[in-house]
Amino acid sequence: MPEHGDYDAASRRWYCSYWQTSEEWQDVHDYDPSHPSREIDETVKGNNRNQQE
Repeated sequence: MPEHGDYDAASRRWYCSYWQTSEEWQDVHDYDPSHPSREIDETVKGNNRNQQE
């Protein structure tokens, strides 16, 4: 079962009780869903910072 905020790249939808478009997510949550590539970018940046320390 998907968890809240999971992203499906094939349908380009986020999960919150059902698979929602970014517009539906915005209407329900009052903020844009995180974009998977941004999360990956931030994770990579965080890992790079940790390795440099």
